Amino acid sequence: MPIAEAGGALMASMVGLACRGRTWEWEGLSIRPLPWLAGGLAASLAVVPLGAVWIGTSRIGHGYSPTAYVSAAMALVGISLLIGPSIAPALSWTVPLAVYLATVIVQVAWRDWGGRWWPIADPRADGDARWLVSLTLFVAGVLVQAATRGGTIASLRRHAIESA
Repeated sequence: MPIAEAGGALMASMVGLACRGRTWEWEGLSIRPLPWLAGGLAASLAVVPLGAVWIGTSRIGHGYSPTAYVSAAMALVGISLLIGPSIAPALSWTVPLAVYLATVIVQVAWRDWGGRWWPIADPRADGDARWLVSLTLFVAGVLVQAATRGGTIASLRRHAIESA
């Protein structure tokens, strides 16, 4: 397992933690509406792990495609952004990291599993289905961040009670 892949997985998992629910508090400063800001923040924070993975894997040879690693990191960023508003944002980094480690374990046990469609699986099997899954997870994560303004259901409820 290349260090660029493992490091990229860790950085991609941290994007949800970096987007934790703070943008909804900015609405109290009379900057309304903020969904575009929350979505833009999530998308711009994704540049860090995706760029790091692209640079780190650009020298890997032997049939491995750097774009396969980027699609894997993009899928993990999407999972992290989707999970952040659903559970506590401080824990949102654990789910993508667990998905990554589970995929590694499954790939060791069953070598051919998910290579054609699951972006985190075998990086030698780069394809359109993997990019479709990655882009879907990423866009869904950015849209969820924009819709919730980065806040969880509990934090948004608490904010509504405090501001009433």
